[in-house]
Amino acid sequence: MKTRLELSSSISTISMSEIEEQTNNKISSRRNSIFNPDYCKELYAISNNNITDEPCVDDVQLFPKNHSLASLNEKPPKDKMASPMRMIVAKLVIIILLSVTIALAAINTSEYVVTFFIVTMVIIVFTNGASAIYSNSLFGICSILPSRFITTVIYGTNSAGVLTSISSIISIAISPNAKTSALFYFSSAIFIVIIALITNTIFQRLPLYVHCTNNIKSKPDKPEKQSPRPQFWKIFKKIWSVCFNIWLTFTITIVNFPNVVSQVKRKTIPIDDSYWTPVFCFLNFNVFNLMGSLPVHWTVWPGPKRMWIVVLIRTLILGPFFILNNYLPDERVMPAYLANDYGFIFAVSILGFTNAYLMNCYFIYTPSLLDEDDVGVGGMIVNIFLFLGILSGGLIAFVTHPLVKYSW
Repeated sequence: MKTRLELSSSISTISMSEIEEQTNNKISSRRNSIFNPDYCKELYAISNNNITDEPCVDDVQLFPKNHSLASLNEKPPKDKMASPMRMIVAKLVIIILLSVTIALAAINTSEYVVTFFIVTMVIIVFTNGASAIYSNSLFGICSILPSRFITTVIYGTNSAGVLTSISSIISIAISPNAKTSALFYFSSAIFIVIIALITNTIFQRLPLYVHCTNNIKSKPDKPEKQSPRPQFWKIFKKIWSVCFNIWLTFTITIVNFPNVVSQVKRKTIPIDDSYWTPVFCFLNFNVFNLMGSLPVHWTVWPGPKRMWIVVLIRTLILGPFFILNNYLPDERVMPAYLANDYGFIFAVSILGFTNAYLMNCYFIYTPSLLDEDDVGVGGMIVNIFLFLGILSGGLIAFVTHPLVKYSW
């Protein structure tokens, strides 16, 4: 058997005209058998002036054994990181973690405070991780459906807060005992996740989903093209106003909700204190946060260039409003100049409504300000400022408590 060096030497000793003449003779005699293995072996040997029954090179394997190129084309490699399966696994993980939470709520852990805290933190981390995987998979599946379905997913995401608030109110109504309420609350969460697991399985069998997935599979792969390195600064200059508005919007929202809003006490409305925060804080905010997504179907106002005016007015009004309301009445020294229950309820509604409306506007404006090739990078930049808004809002929220303890 010839080595690579010997093959190169033998090729160099044969004139190109001889190789071409012998090759043309073989091609003309076996034109209809071009994919015959014996012919291919013989043709390769002709170019080396050495016809042999053994393969010329046996130390290079382009494919695994018993795996032909044709079989690769007919049976493409199976996609393992598939979105429906990730969603199912994420839901199962959430169900298991919620079951552990129910067990912790049912037993007395007063003697194991540190252990209980550590286990609770671990559960929170893994639950949020599973929820993130589920959400990303859900939006991934939605991307192959018609564009109108993305709105439905946004509505479903926003309605999650409404369902959570309703579950909290029902758990309080069923039993004033904190342990019993916790058992019902987390049990209802497991029930909802199980329903989502069942409906997810049904959804994958719907004709629309099957049709859309088949269309994706039937599309030929697009050749990859080398794109230049994205110019982040150039893209940022086009959307810097949107980024600033997103940061300020989320900062004001997170500063007030839920940290400050949940600690504003009622003054005149005749309702039990145990229902005041769940109803007029959490349920109120989440309902109007859901409603804030609706107007963008009919109008998007005032436009990307003037949106900062709306954001600034929102900041100047809602930023200090809740601190100047009946926030921490037993601890504060600063006068509560705006302590009014009805004003508080209205302000919470505006906070939730404007939060959702402005965010939907931002996601509509961003692609319109960028070239098609820059939309992906622009979306990443927008998400960074969204995260910065959440981070800065959470940090500023720590200042609100000591702020009202001083007389100004």
